[in-house]
This record gives sequence, structure tokens and C-alpha cells, in this order.
Amino acid sequence: MFYSLGEALIDIFEKEGQELLGGTSANFCATISKLGGNASIITKIGKADSGKIIKELTSLGVNTSQIIVDPIHPTGKVIISSVNGNSLCERRKLCADCYISEEEIDVNSFSCGDVLHFCSFVLRECSTKYSLQKAIDSMLSKGGKIAFDINLRLRQWENITECKVAINTALARTHYLKASEEDLWLFSNKSLEEIISSFFAFSQTLSVVILTKGEKGSELYTRDGEVFYSRRYDTPVVDTTGAGDCLFATAVLLLSKPIYNYQEILDISTAASAIQMQKLGSLEGIPSMEQIEEFLENYIQ
Repeated sequence: MFYSLGEALIDIFEKEGQELLGGTSANFCATISKLGGNASIITKIGKADSGKIIKELTSLGVNTSQIIVDPIHPTGKVIISSVNGNSLCERRKLCADCYISEEEIDVNSFSCGDVLHFCSFVLRECSTKYSLQKAIDSMLSKGGKIAFDINLRLRQWENITECKVAINTALARTHYLKASEEDLWLFSNKSLEEIISSFFAFSQTLSVVILTKGEKGSELYTRDGEVFYSRRYDTPVVDTTGAGDCLFATAVLLLSKPIYNYQEILDISTAASAIQMQKLGSLEGIPSMEQIEEFLENYIQ
């Protein structure tokens, strides 16, 4: 089972006049499910939106048994304006997903071979931060793995030092890491390669780092010092919201399957993201494995 602890929220596309389900954890779990894996989201949402969100995630095949409905705090909402394919998000106030208590997480469901995913949003000072620590402890004790997407939004942090400490603490127990070029500049003015090497030296559990570089493609780094470069797909871009979540979820799923090598994992994951960006909203364009295989076959020809 692939678990994601974090957020399911509403993306508000003002220009298009649409409100669509999104959020890092929702995107991650939906991608895993669409590709044939088993995914369970751990989050808290507002009562007003609960029925719609649970129904949509269930229809996508996501296990929603660990969604908690908060009668007080609302579901998070993000205003998104698409400008040349780039998503610009306003800071959102503390919402229901920031108030997950330790008692509300069923860690007994974790088992050996499972993966727990999260991003830096849940590392901020709030109840959910401590619930995440409990979840990580339990997952590691059961023999599971940790997938961490830095996904940094500095405006959501009050203190840059606190942000660095929180990210380093999570990194120390991470197996699969995703970062963007912008994320890495937080740590040093050294080259990206030097920063990634320092991550492997710092974290004894870290085995794979996936670096996303926007239009320049993606790269995969291993603890053994290997580097793999993705293909660059010239496809139309409608909306980039959730593209990184789709890419990372695909990679994490494939990393659990020994039939794929690192180059295949990167190529398939990048293709999934390229397909996903051709529709508005983070969930609308998530492809199936069959669609990805057809895309790659046609693209190569």
C-alpha cells in the first residue's frame, strides 16, 4: 500500500471559472491508483466539502478510510492562475489538513513493503507535523519506506532556518526524494550535483533523488553515483498544476517493481507528467499505464 499524509484541497481556477479537486496527497494517491497500485490518503477536510471530495477520490480508486472530517476548520483552497503554463498559488490560511492529531492516524494498517509519502507542507509547525513524525516512526518500524517531495513554498514558512531544519530532519529518514531546482537553492549556492551528493552523504537511507528542471526535463540520481536523464517531450501544456506529483508518484510506484530499470522509470514518469499537463486540473489528465505505453510507442515512432 502507498500512503500519503497531507492535503486534499480545492484548486480555484479563476480564469476558467472552475473549482477542481487537487492537493499533493490527493494527486499522489490518484496517480498511484490510476496506474494500478493501491493508495490510501491520510488527511483532514472540512465538513462542507467532505462528501464531494470523498466521492471523487473513491471513484478514482483511492482508499479514503483515513480521511477525517473536521466540523470546525475548512478544506484548504488555493487560487491558481495559469500564465504560460506556470501555476501561481496564493498563500492559503491554516485549514483542516493542518489539524490532524496523532490519535487520528491508524498506523496499525502499515506493513512491510508499504510506502509513506508527504511533502514539506506538513512539516510546518502544526498538529499534523507531529502526527507525521508518528507515522514515519511506525512505517520505518514496520519495514516500510519513506518518499519525500520537498515541494517548497517559502511564503508558507515564517522562518527560513526552521524550514531548513524541518527538511533536513525529514531527509535523514527518506528513501526516495523529489526536489526541483528551486528547492535546492535553499540549501547552498553550490552546483545541483554537489547538493545532491551532500544529501546522500547526510542521509544513510536515501537511495534515489529525482530532480525536476521544468522544460529542461528531469534527472534521477542514485546512491551509487549514477545519473539518468529523461527524454524531453514536445507536448502542449494546458496546466502544470500537480505535474510534479504525477511524476513522483509514477516513479515511486515503479521503484517498487524490480522489472523496471532507472532509465525506464524516469522515461515513464516524465511521460506520465507530460500527458497529465495536457488537461486543466491536477487530477483530470492523470494517465493509465496503457496510455503511457501508447504515448511512448507513438512518440518514439
